[in-house]
Amino acid sequence: MPQTDEKSIWKTVTGFLPFVGGLHRLKGKHFSGAAKEVAVTVLLATFPIWAGAFYGALSDIGKIESLSSAFLLYLSRLREALENGTLILYSASLIAPVLYLALEEKSDGNSSGKMPSPMSHILSVFVIQTAATIYYTKQMSLEVINAGFAWYSSVVMFIFTIFVLYIVHCHKHFTEVADPSRDIEDNALEFSAGYSRHRRAEQ
Repeated sequence: MPQTDEKSIWKTVTGFLPFVGGLHRLKGKHFSGAAKEVAVTVLLATFPIWAGAFYGALSDIGKIESLSSAFLLYLSRLREALENGTLILYSASLIAPVLYLALEEKSDGNSSGKMPSPMSHILSVFVIQTAATIYYTKQMSLEVINAGFAWYSSVVMFIFTIFVLYIVHCHKHFTEVADPSRDIEDNALEFSAGYSRHRRAEQ
């Protein structure tokens, strides 16, 4: 069946890649549910940043003549708050729970299926936490920090952290809403639909 072949190809490809292994078993509801949860988590975790930028924009004495200029002022204050690499610390705090889940999965012998590639997640947490430790140490020692490098590296780390967090939540939603009887029924319907399409294509 075309659909079955597509699934098997997707399973084969993702099976060899870190982080994305096991995504072939997920459905749209798992991805959408994870997206909502991660979005709320990130918004709440970064509240001090965008709220502080709003406060800074309100405190500006410059003249605002349009909505676009007000928005640009807010973005400039937001950039000022982030350009020293602050997102590195936020990345470390956001990715921390992933370590617990990965170690739990590792101790279970990867049998629960919550996280198909726990070692990838453990290494990602280690990298982000190490970078955050170095960054914090540099700040506390009052040493010179390359602002440009700190800004770009913090953005990359933050995006990577959100990606890892999203993948973990996708698998989390899969295990939470898993219903064996419903899965069997869905697979049967998918097989029937694929077989019907295949038969029509042969006629």
